[in-house]
Order: sequence, then C-alpha cells, then structure tokens
Amino acid sequence: MQVKFSISKASQRDFDRTLKSYLAVNQRTLPEALNEKGYFIAGGAIRHTHKADADKIRSELGAAMTSVIGKRGKALKRKKLSFVGSYSMTLAVAVVVAKLRKAGKVIPKASELAEMGLNLIRTRLRSVAFIRSGWLPALRRLARFSKYGKLKFEMPRQYGKAKGGVSPATASQGDFAKCVIWNSAGGESKHREAILKYGAPGLEAAVMEETASMKEYLQGKLRNNAKSVGIKTT
Repeated sequence: MQVKFSISKASQRDFDRTLKSYLAVNQRTLPEALNEKGYFIAGGAIRHTHKADADKIRSELGAAMTSVIGKRGKALKRKKLSFVGSYSMTLAVAVVVAKLRKAGKVIPKASELAEMGLNLIRTRLRSVAFIRSGWLPALRRLARFSKYGKLKFEMPRQYGKAKGGVSPATASQGDFAKCVIWNSAGGESKHREAILKYGAPGLEAAVMEETASMKEYLQGKLRNNAKSVGIKTT
C-alpha cells in the first residue's frame, strides 16, 4: 500500500502567503517562480532527509560501525555493524521482538534474534537512502528553471526505475498554475517506518527553508526601498 506524506497545513499556508508577496516584487512569472521553488524544495528534501544520517539511526537502535580485526591483530579498513553493549537492551531487538509477538511467532534463540536486530537496522538505513532518491526525478527536470544554477551537494544514487516525478507549472495554466513534485518511494510497506520518521520531516524542513529564503529576499527589498527614499535601516 502506498505510504503518503506531505507538509503541514500551517507550512503550506505560510509558503503560499510568502510566495504571493514574493511575486509582487519579483519579475518572475507565476510558473517560473513555482518551478524554481519546486526545484529548491526537491533539493532541500534530499538534503534534510540526509540529515537523518546513518550514525544517528544506528545510535538510536543501539548499534555502531566497529573495526574488524585481521589475523595479524590489526584493524582493517572495512568495518562491520555491531551492537553497542548487550543486544537484548537495544531498541532494534525490542522492535523485532514486538513484531514477532504481534504476529504470534516464536522468539528465536539469542544469536538469531541478534542478527534479526542488525538486519532491521540495515533495512532502516537502506530505506532512508531510497526515500532521498525519490526526489531525483523532480530535481533533474526542474533544474533548467533555476536562474541560480544547479545545486551542489552529494546526490543519492538511483537504483532501478525512478521513484518520483514532477508536473511543472505552465503558462497555459494562468492564475491556477501549480508545480507538483512527488516522491513515490513509499510504494513498498517495508519503507513505511522510515518514510514517516524521516521522509515527511525532510520535506517539511525543505518547504520551511524555501519560505524563509523568500522572506529574506523580501526583507532585502524593503531595506533597499527604504534607503532609496532616505530612510535609515539597521
């Protein structure tokens, strides 16, 4: 079942109000502004979802990447995922046990239970990367609408078919123009937890960031206008 997520109504209202003021002092048309904002929001969603980084996820679930000791007793370059302290006290194992009990299944022996906990963490990490890649189709298609050039940060990899898209705003839509971006990485139920925990807040943060950027632009315009008529500003 598709897992849907979107921004809060308050953030949407704030964005809409700010965009209206932004258009009043900017030479860009409504479709141009919407497509550019869609581009920056898609990029922001990737960056802010990335902030739910691997170290934090591992730490929350009770694990960390530890060094692998070679035959000569020296640490190798590669590392492995291991629990910090007793596996039985970690959140990862607690989640696994809760799921098994809910399904009416028998709790396995210690070694198997520990491995199931580590697999849960690995799945969570893959899910976050998968969510980030879902914004790539919108980002790539809307890049040509940005007068500031392409965003420069580490992009996620896309595996297989694109999991997202965009419907750019067009001049033919008139006053009802809209740019719609979507991330369909939530099509698989195994990504549900990561999407709700990391995907939705990442998108929300991206919209709030772009709203703040427009407000900063408006403040700059007001200061310049005030100076032009001899009003001192701080």
